[in-house]
Amino acid sequence: MVVCSTGCALPDDAQYQKPCDADVACEGDYTCVAGRCLPGAVDAGGAPREAHGVDGGGALEPGADAGPAPDGGYVDIDCRAQAFAPPCDCFEVTLSGIDHLVCPRAAFHNHDAEARCAAWDGQLAKVDSAEHHQALLSYLEQRFDPALFARWTIGLSDDGPLGTDGTFTWPDGTSPTYVPWADGEPHGSDLNLEDCVVIDRQSGGAWRDVLCTDDAPFLCTAPDEG
Repeated sequence: MVVCSTGCALPDDAQYQKPCDADVACEGDYTCVAGRCLPGAVDAGGAPREAHGVDGGGALEPGADAGPAPDGGYVDIDCRAQAFAPPCDCFEVTLSGIDHLVCPRAAFHNHDAEARCAAWDGQLAKVDSAEHHQALLSYLEQRFDPALFARWTIGLSDDGPLGTDGTFTWPDGTSPTYVPWADGEPHGSDLNLEDCVVIDRQSGGAWRDVLCTDDAPFLCTAPDEG
């Protein structure tokens, strides 16, 4: 178990979100929830729960996907609950020799994701090669249910002055050399303001332009990597 600089426990990379079923026990303190190994407290009846608020309770945001716990708490399956918790907080992983910050808890505005990456001394992920893209997809497939964690925000954007839509750049200002758009993408304009980009796992990992206010998990990389 790694510990981040603020003292929050981060997931064990070998166990966190590993596929499982009712007949295959997860190791250590991890428990199989909705087909994935998740850490956290386990009550006497064996039901895992995350401790959001007092005694595992706390209000859920609209759209939260939660499983009941006998003590009146809940299992935050898709990381949309109000409070941060270790299974849903950001954690580091190295893929294709590149350090990433993986943040499964959705940011509710692209600027919130940018701020979290900046606090890590990074930026929203620059993914400028097929090798890097495939490494990300393989990792996400191993760790995150595509139905619950379908879209992941990366750093590509055409969020600039009016008339610049369609000119996508990375956070460091460079132009992309690799852009695996989904069919019909990008289709943003000055009118519909779809200026941000996500990896859409339900479209085979193809990229889509979306509103920057769309909530989604996100990925960060160091400024000089990608």
